[in-house]
Amino acid sequence: MKKKWVKPVVALLVIASLNVAAYLLLASENGQAFLRWLNELVYLGAFGLALVANLTVLVPVPYNAVILAMTQSADLPWLIALAAAVGSVLGEVTGFLVGKTGREVVKDTRFTKWLAEQMQDKTKAAFAMYVVSLPPNPAFDLAGITAGAAGLKFRFFAFWVFLGRFTRFMLFAFVANNWLT
Repeated sequence: MKKKWVKPVVALLVIASLNVAAYLLLASENGQAFLRWLNELVYLGAFGLALVANLTVLVPVPYNAVILAMTQSADLPWLIALAAAVGSVLGEVTGFLVGKTGREVVKDTRFTKWLAEQMQDKTKAAFAMYVVSLPPNPAFDLAGITAGAAGLKFRFFAFWVFLGRFTRFMLFAFVANNWLT
């Protein structure tokens, strides 16, 4: 009997491990030196990192640990959260546009079917975009593709994704500056 849950669990464990490893590397002496260098460009760096990491479609880039560390070293952690949220939303344009063009790049799963159902109602779509964009979620590209394919307006999509990402990065800033110091 084939166990369908094994691949997703392994993938999540690998992604979580990469994020933990990135954070631990940044906590090292060399990582701290790298962060001090980035601190000079920290706000622009947070924007650029989030933009580039989210431009990739269906290839997770573990950038969340770096943003977490950046919020810890910045004078204005909320500005890191804002810059990273804006960069990540702009990076999500690629997935959204793939969906708009109607290309079938992902197969139907329970998740994509559920998302497609949510996109039929504006309130449910707003809630779904916010909730799915809030956690560090490598499957978010599927949400962007589904939102584009469902015909959501980009402004609507971007607004709710921005709120989810800004909330995430503000939580990072809170954790980094209150529990990790």
